[in-house]
Amino acid sequence: MLGTFLRRIMPDLDNESLYKALLAKDTRFDGRFFVGVATTGVYCRPVCRARKPLAVNCSFYATAAEAEQAGFRPCLLCRPELAPGYAPVDSSASLARAAARYIERNCGVQGSLTDIARHLGCSNRHLRRVFEDAYHVRPVEYRQTCRLLLAKSLLTDTDLSVVDVAYSAGFGSLRRFNEVFRRRYRLTPTALRSQARLNRADGDTVQLSLGYRPPYRWDLMLKFLARRAIPGVEKVEDDRYARTIRLRSSGRDLTGWVAVGNDSEHNRLAVTVSASLLSALPVVLDGIKNLFDLHCEPDTVARALTSMDDSTLGPFIPGTRVPGCFDAFETAVLAVLGQQVTIQAARTLAGRLVQALGSPLDTGIDGLTTTFPMVQELLNLDGAIEQHLGPLGIIAARARAIHGLAAMMSSGIIDASCCPDPEAAVTRFMEIPGIGAWTANYIAMRCLAWPDAFLATDLEVRKALGTPPPGKILTLAECWKPWRAYAVMHLWNRAEAESASEHATKSKKRNEKKEEMHYLSHYESPLGAMTMASDGEHLTGLWFDGQKYDRSTIDDDAVLQPRLPVFTQTAQWLDAYFGGADPGFTPPISIEGSDFKKTVTSIMLSIPFGATSTYARIAADVARRTGRKQMSAQAVGGAVGRNPIVLIVPCHRVLASDGSLRGYAGGVDRKERLLEMEGVNVSGLLTPPAADDGGGTRE
Repeated sequence: MLGTFLRRIMPDLDNESLYKALLAKDTRFDGRFFVGVATTGVYCRPVCRARKPLAVNCSFYATAAEAEQAGFRPCLLCRPELAPGYAPVDSSASLARAAARYIERNCGVQGSLTDIARHLGCSNRHLRRVFEDAYHVRPVEYRQTCRLLLAKSLLTDTDLSVVDVAYSAGFGSLRRFNEVFRRRYRLTPTALRSQARLNRADGDTVQLSLGYRPPYRWDLMLKFLARRAIPGVEKVEDDRYARTIRLRSSGRDLTGWVAVGNDSEHNRLAVTVSASLLSALPVVLDGIKNLFDLHCEPDTVARALTSMDDSTLGPFIPGTRVPGCFDAFETAVLAVLGQQVTIQAARTLAGRLVQALGSPLDTGIDGLTTTFPMVQELLNLDGAIEQHLGPLGIIAARARAIHGLAAMMSSGIIDASCCPDPEAAVTRFMEIPGIGAWTANYIAMRCLAWPDAFLATDLEVRKALGTPPPGKILTLAECWKPWRAYAVMHLWNRAEAESASEHATKSKKRNEKKEEMHYLSHYESPLGAMTMASDGEHLTGLWFDGQKYDRSTIDDDAVLQPRLPVFTQTAQWLDAYFGGADPGFTPPISIEGSDFKKTVTSIMLSIPFGATSTYARIAADVARRTGRKQMSAQAVGGAVGRNPIVLIVPCHRVLASDGSLRGYAGGVDRKERLLEMEGVNVSGLLTPPAADDGGGTRE
């Protein structure tokens, strides 16, 4: 039997076809339908690993809410709460999906159908009719399912108390939660937890999973986000994305952070959320789903864009996603700052804005230090907006455009989290002085999750299509509707790949000309003569002459060349440092070796002037960054001891856990002098026995 909505959205598929998809565990249909099994009373995803039921016992539904309304409870094996969502295209489905997203995002708070209808700008009656036609359940029933499935996920994946689970999922009382959960799922929350294998995090975080339909080009997604990551707010490292969060929920300001990795084996994202955000968990998870485009149906998109598979545009890459946003205002501001400048220039301006107007946040994660300013904070600034943003290098026209965006978003005219009419929103954005077609469509593509947004005036798009006028480009792109945003991403990815290839070719030619030459220069410091080494562009070595591992990274035929720009910068750095000041900059350096060695180097670079760390602390940080349970402090000691760039990579600031000064290849006496120069009180630090070899491998 087919549910009403399923019959409408997949009219070409009958029971037999859906049953075949179920038998094949076809991932293309994950989240597009659910199957209820009469003999067990359970509903499953089409990818479920359980023994397949007989066709006569199967009923098919488009949503989990519809299956639950029919009396089925969720499977504990395939976990329907992890299934990706539905991606609508037509207008009535878009309104229903906007309402559904509003409910999902706000299932943790109370609200009526009138509130939702008012928010979406339509009548109660029209919204109820459209929603029930789309999802075959009433909005209140859909919200109940959202709450229950979120609670089920928390009970299965975390060790939160049942009380915390109840309130995080939006239930007003533990008694009500237990009653509804037991009635709907025919077991208590405690009984479900006893059957689940917990994926425990530490007490400060919660770990959850969010499913997607494969294929998913995670590499392309991270590359896009890394190039646009706002300093202090976002970072991409070790194949994971992480960011700070500040949001307002139930009248309170909440701050915290999230980290997201890819579990490709199970077609899902592994999400870590700081416990400080638990009370707004539905909002946080909705933001992550939007940012990583988890509702995408990649097979549908790929079929629609097969016309791109020619020699000019290159074949469309299946699994390409359109990066969305977590914070619509943040992404919209970055779009304005990116007008007619490079991506790096826009990041620099955004970083200055964050430092000036953002709020500091202690996350314990290197590089995540600040939250992006909230809309109301920017609107509450005294005086003209240009007075505040001008000194940051943001020109007046863009400052006023940012202020106009803030005013529009604050007024509620456009809610990026659930916008049923993105075309109308684009028109409204373009009414703001300083925002043209490119910016408005970019915001629609990323902030409104509009799959048909198209940037006809974009430079890379025009170059890929042979630089015809915008009107002609729109005609060429007609055949890509309603997935033109994915076409834009394909053209951008292709342009970036070509640029990287050209850069690699040029670098190879330069290297061939240089024949991998190494260059040397010397520096006389108050603590002894030093040698600098370079590959011609980067500093590759800096040692005290005669120290352990001296000149370990250069060839014997290195050429003396003291006038290299990198040597001049390094000498300026050393002059400032031995003058007793923090130089405030880092010359371009290059560290050869394993990812482990580079991670240790990155951590050492983060130790501030005048501060110290320990091998054990660095080992714990390495373990956290690489997702391991623990890391050997002895292994860290070996990497620290063989550091090829002393002082600039401050291995002298690393102490043993007992407070001793051991472990410095340049000698313990130098280590003590260097720390004293930085203002560190070394009188309380232990001096190691004379037999210590300074290798940095003991802890």
